[in-house]
Amino acid sequence: MKHLHIVMPAAGTNPRLNQHEFQMQYAYQQILHKLADAVDLQGADAQQAIAGLSHYSKALTGMSLFVLLNHYSTSTAAMGYGDANDILIEQGINVATQPIQQDLINQITSFAVGNLDYITGDMQDRLAESLQEGYASGEGIPDLADRVQDVLDISDNKATRDARTLTNEIYNQAHMQRYRDSNVVTGVQYVCAQSEGTCDVCAALGGTIWDINDPNIVTPPTHYNCRCRLLSYLGALPANAGQVDSDVMDAYNDFRQNYWNVPAYS
Repeated sequence: MKHLHIVMPAAGTNPRLNQHEFQMQYAYQQILHKLADAVDLQGADAQQAIAGLSHYSKALTGMSLFVLLNHYSTSTAAMGYGDANDILIEQGINVATQPIQQDLINQITSFAVGNLDYITGDMQDRLAESLQEGYASGEGIPDLADRVQDVLDISDNKATRDARTLTNEIYNQAHMQRYRDSNVVTGVQYVCAQSEGTCDVCAALGGTIWDINDPNIVTPPTHYNCRCRLLSYLGALPANAGQVDSDVMDAYNDFRQNYWNVPAYS
């Protein structure tokens, strides 16, 4: 059994993961664009223009959306688990694999649907406020349409952010599942692409090593749009395993508890 120091590529240089991320983004954005298309600018006022959106958004974010996102989530988890297994094989570890935890994937999918429901609700509120202002100012359909597009752009950015973060979440959780069910991996190393765009939290976490069973283990994403990864670590852990500055842990916990409280593999 050999210990390899593997440089994990950032998501931006992983074409297969990029494709999964794109599919997730497309699923999110389809909902928002259909919602924008449902705005009736022939209405006499803002309330008439958005009258049907509440019912329409609930229909869009129903069971069919869960099935679609669950499909992408499951395929991303399978890829993450397979990639982690390939890493173990390179390190000389070839032990039986276990089934992906589908119950957890289902919970994560429900979390994703809830987030998208929040985005669509926020979009409706923004449309109501902006169109009310436009109608009150006597704007014509072209200007009102620009307002709808502006709100859609904001919502699109949020959807892209959430889809990218969700993809990385599932990918890393699948890695953790494979490392733990190997019963050989002793720890994980936090890996990030060090560049000018790397945030202070990820830069501080880069290279840190964690006991595989540490209840406080930092698992990416640590913020929206995070691209960091976990790599298997074999052998005796260093004395400073799991030790990071308190302000780094505070930032991570704040994100996880208040913005990204997603179910996790245990």
